[in-house]
Amino acid sequence: MVAYGIEAIQYSGRWEIITPSSGIYVRNLPPQDADYFLCPNFHRVSLEPIKNMIPPLISWLHISSRPIGYVFSVALLRRVRGFKRISNSRQRIVPDFLTALFHTNCVVDIERVSTKSDSFVTSTGPYHPEHSMDKYKFPTEPIANPESLVTGPNYRFTVIDDIVLRYEWSEDGVFEDRASTFAINRNFSKPNFRVEDEESQLQIFGPAFQLTYDKKKFSSNGFLVSFTSKLMDMLSEWRYGDAPLMNLGGTARTLDNIDGRLDMGTGILSRTGFAALDDSHSMLFDGSAFVAPRRSGGRVDGYLFCCAHNYRDTMRSFYAISGRQPIVPRYCLGNWWSRYHAYTASEYLELIDNFRAHGIPLSVAVIDMDWHIVKGDNVPHAGWTGYTWNKALFPDPDSFMQLLHEKRLKTSLNDHPHSGVHCHEDMYEEMARVLGHDTTHRKPILFDSTSQDFMYAYLNVLHRHLEERGCDFWWIDWQQGENSRVPGIDPLWMLNHFQFLDTKQRTVRERPIIFSRYAGPGSHRYPVGFSGDTIVTWDSLEFQPEFTATASNIGYGWWSHDLGGHLWGYRDDELTVRWIQFGAFSPILRLHSTSSRWMSKEPWRYRPESDAALQAILRLRHRLVPYIFSMNIAGYESGTPLIQPIYWSFPSRDIAYKVPNQYFFGSALVVAPIVRRRDYRTNRAHVKVWVPPQRHVDIFTGLVYDGDREINLYRPLHQIPVLAREGSIIPLDKELMPANGCANPESFEVLVVVGQDGQFTIREDTRDDEGSHGTEEHIRSIPIKFDQALGRLETMATGRAWTFRFIAMLSTSIPIRVLIDDSISTEAIISVESFPNLPSTKVELPATPKIDNSIVIELGPNPQLSPLSLSPVVSNMIEDYQIEIAVKNNIWEIFQASQSASIKASRLLMSLNEARRVPSNTIDAVGIVFLDSLFLPSCEYDLAKIAALKRSSKSLRSEDDVAKIAILVGSSKNQRPEVDPTGLADLHTLEPWLGLRAWDWGSEPGTGAQSLGRSSGSGDIMFRSSVYIRRALSSLR
Repeated sequence: MVAYGIEAIQYSGRWEIITPSSGIYVRNLPPQDADYFLCPNFHRVSLEPIKNMIPPLISWLHISSRPIGYVFSVALLRRVRGFKRISNSRQRIVPDFLTALFHTNCVVDIERVSTKSDSFVTSTGPYHPEHSMDKYKFPTEPIANPESLVTGPNYRFTVIDDIVLRYEWSEDGVFEDRASTFAINRNFSKPNFRVEDEESQLQIFGPAFQLTYDKKKFSSNGFLVSFTSKLMDMLSEWRYGDAPLMNLGGTARTLDNIDGRLDMGTGILSRTGFAALDDSHSMLFDGSAFVAPRRSGGRVDGYLFCCAHNYRDTMRSFYAISGRQPIVPRYCLGNWWSRYHAYTASEYLELIDNFRAHGIPLSVAVIDMDWHIVKGDNVPHAGWTGYTWNKALFPDPDSFMQLLHEKRLKTSLNDHPHSGVHCHEDMYEEMARVLGHDTTHRKPILFDSTSQDFMYAYLNVLHRHLEERGCDFWWIDWQQGENSRVPGIDPLWMLNHFQFLDTKQRTVRERPIIFSRYAGPGSHRYPVGFSGDTIVTWDSLEFQPEFTATASNIGYGWWSHDLGGHLWGYRDDELTVRWIQFGAFSPILRLHSTSSRWMSKEPWRYRPESDAALQAILRLRHRLVPYIFSMNIAGYESGTPLIQPIYWSFPSRDIAYKVPNQYFFGSALVVAPIVRRRDYRTNRAHVKVWVPPQRHVDIFTGLVYDGDREINLYRPLHQIPVLAREGSIIPLDKELMPANGCANPESFEVLVVVGQDGQFTIREDTRDDEGSHGTEEHIRSIPIKFDQALGRLETMATGRAWTFRFIAMLSTSIPIRVLIDDSISTEAIISVESFPNLPSTKVELPATPKIDNSIVIELGPNPQLSPLSLSPVVSNMIEDYQIEIAVKNNIWEIFQASQSASIKASRLLMSLNEARRVPSNTIDAVGIVFLDSLFLPSCEYDLAKIAALKRSSKSLRSEDDVAKIAILVGSSKNQRPEVDPTGLADLHTLEPWLGLRAWDWGSEPGTGAQSLGRSSGSGDIMFRSSVYIRRALSSLR
C-alpha cells in the first residue's frame, strides 16, 4: 500500500521509490530526459497542446507491479504551469498527488500501459477502475471566456456579466479554472467593459462598477470598487476585506437546537447595492466526475455582485453562475408525514389509513431511523447508522413499502451515514467484496467521502439495495460537521452532490430530490433542504418565516422545516396550528416531531378547534398544488425561487424591509403568517402587515385592502392573512378532500381577483396524470387570461370541469355570459356566495368532451370589487368576544345606528371613555374591536380637514377634542374602496396631538396601559382614547 512516507530519489538517470520496507526502481527513460518533473496537480493541467507528444514519453512508477504515477520529461513539461520539480536530493511527494492523480482515471488522451493488476494503489487505498465515478459527470463550463479576463502575474479579474466581477489573487500565479461548489459556469459572452492598465494601477470600467487596483496583494488600501448606482451617499464603494454592509442575509447550515433566531450569514443582496461572496475555500469538481480540495498557498477567489436594487436580475446572474434550482417532483409539494418513533409496519400503515379516514391527504411517508436495527448486542455503535431492516418492527419490508406505494405515497428512509458499515449489517459482506475490504477481523468499513471506491459502493451497492426494495429518496441526516480525511472536502457536500446525481440517474419517471441540510452556496442544486431539529416554542416559529424568505437571497428556495417543532419546548395546540398554517404557504409541508408520546402531529390528537383548523389547512395544501407546481416550473425558467421577500419587489421602500416575516408565495399571493398567541378575550391573534401598492383581497375572508398601508390584521385560529392583488389568478384542485399523491387534478377551481389585467399559466407534467405510466417528460400548459377593460376571462377546457370564483365581486353591470367555443353555454351554473362562505361570484362548468374547447366568461366592462355586508361579520365577531355583555350590547347598538361611520366611531370611543369603572382589561379587549371591526369599510378621509385642524391646534386635552378627530377624519360614502380608507400615511401627523410615540404604533393589543406606556401631559383616558382612535383608523377596511 502507498503510505504517507513515500519519498523519491533521482540518481544515475533513473527514479527510485523509497517506502518504509522496500526500494523499487522504475525503468530507465531515454538519457536525454534524465531530468524529470512530477506533477502534484496533474489533473488540473490542460494537455491539449501536447497530447500527441505524450505516449512515447510515459513511464510508470511501480510498487509491487502496480502503477502509481506518471513521469514526464522536463522538455515536455517545462511549458506547462503547475508542475513541481524534484531536485537531485530527496524530497517528499505530497500524498494528495497520488490520490488526486488516480482519482481522475489518469486523464483522457493518455495511453495506459498494461499492468499485471486491474487495480491501483493510492494513498486512500485500492482504486478499482470498474468502480468508475464517470457516470456522475455533470455539465459545467468553468473556464471563462478569454475576452472577459484581465490578468497579471499574481492577479486575475473576470468580468462575468454586467453586474458580477470575479477577483483572484495567487502567490504562485496559478489560478483556478475548475468548477467550485458555488461556481460551475463562468463562460459567458463578453460584457461591455474597458481596461486602463498603467504601471502601478489597473482600472476596469463596467456598466455597473469601476474597479481600481494597485497590482499588489489584495488589500483594503489597494483594491476598491465604486458603483454607478450611487444608492448610498456614504456607502458607495466596496474595499477588499470590508465587512458586509447592510447585507440582507442568506441562510444557515441547520436550525438544530435553535430556540429563536440565529445568524443567517450573508447573501448576494444588500441595501447598499453590492455584496461579496468569498469562494476561496470551497470544494472543487475535478472535471473527471470527482472532487478535489483547493491548492495550498496564499489564494483569494471571490465574486462581487454589483446588484444595485435589481434583486431579481442579480439572482438570475447567481443562478447562471451556480446552476438553476431544479424542478422538484409534484409529489413533494403535498403533505409529508414524519416522526422519530419506532413504528411497527402495521402501526405505520394504520396511521396512513387514519389520515385517509379523516379526509386528510398525504404524499410522502418518511420513515425515521428506527426502520433499521438500532439496538442489540450485535450493534457495535450507538445505533444511529444502519442499513439493515429491523425485522422485529418490519417483518416484511418489501410488502410494507409496496403497500405504502399502493396508498399513493412516496417513501423516504433516514440515513445517518457517519459510522459506516459494520459487520452486523446485511450488506457488510457485499460491500467488503466490492471494496476489497479484509473481513478477517470483522473490521468496520469506515465512512470516507473522499474515497471514490467508498462513494461508488455507498451509492451503487448499499443504497441501491434498499432503493430496489422501495425507497424513493433519501433523508441524509449528516450532523458531524465539515471535516474529512482531505482538508477542504465537506462530507455533507459529497453526500448531497453525489446522492442527488445518483437519484437523478436512477429514477425514470420522477424528478430527483434528496432531503438534507444546507452545505453552502450552490446547495440549491440539490433540493430539498432539511432545516434540522427545532425546539417547540413560539420564538422558533416566529423566526422561521423570515429564515425561509431570507434564504432566497442565496438562491436556496426549498427549505423543509420540522413543522410544529421537533423536541423540548411545550405542548401548545395554538402554536402547532399556526406553525402548520405557515407550512401550508412554505415550500414544503412536513409534519414532524420527536418520539415523545405528547408531541405527535396527528390533527385528531389536538383539541377540537385545533383539530378542525389543522385538517382544513392540510387539505388546502393539496388543493394549492396546481398553483405551487406551476410556480415551481415558472421559477426554474425565470430564475426566481417560490418564496421571495417583499423587498425584492419594492427595493426602494423602507417599509418593505420592516416586515421580514411577510413574503410573496409565488407570483400572486402575499402571505403574513401569524406567529404570536391570540388574546383569549377576543379569540384573535394579529400580525403587522404592509399591504403592497394596489388593492388586495384576502383569499380566506374576501375583505378588500387598499394598498401601500401598514395594518395590524387580526384573525381567528382557522385563518391567516393571505392577500392576492387585483389581477391575480390562483388555480386550485377543485376537490375539497384531495386524494393522496398529488396527481394532476380532474377538475379545477380558479380564484380570480378583478380590478386589473391578469394572466396565469397552469403547468403540468403529463407523467402526473392519473394512471399514467409514461417515462418521457412532457409539460402541459393551460393559459388563463383576464382582460379588465372587457371583463373577459379566457382559457382552454382540457376536458375537465372548472369552477371560476371571482372573489369579492358580488355584482356585475350586465348578466354574466359563458361561452364554449363561442357558443353560449346552457350548462353553466352562476351563483353568488356571501359570509360565512367566501364572498364571491361563482361560475361552474362541467367537463367538455374536447380538450381544446375554448372557455370565455364575460362579466361586463370594467368589473369592480364590491362592498361587503358587514352586519353578519361584526355580529359573529362580537359574539365570540369574552367580555361583559353590557359592552357587547353597546357596541352592537352603535354599529346598527343609522349614522355615519365616523360618528359611530366617536360614539364608541366616548362610550369607552365613560367606562372608567369598567375594568381595564375589558377596555383593552374592546380596543380590539376597533382593530378588527369593519365600522368604516369604505370611508374616504378628508385630509384637508386634518391639515386644517393641525394648523389651528397645538394640542388636544379633552375628550371632546379627541372625538372631533374621529368626526373630522372622515365621512362615510358607502362606495367601493378606491383610496386608502385609513388615511394611514397622513395619520402619522396626528401623533403629536394624540400623545403617541412612534413605537406605540406597533404595540400589542390587550396588554394594558403599562406595557403601552403613557404620554406626558395626557391622562390615562386621553392616552387610551388616542390609542383606540389610532387602532380604529389603522384597522378599518
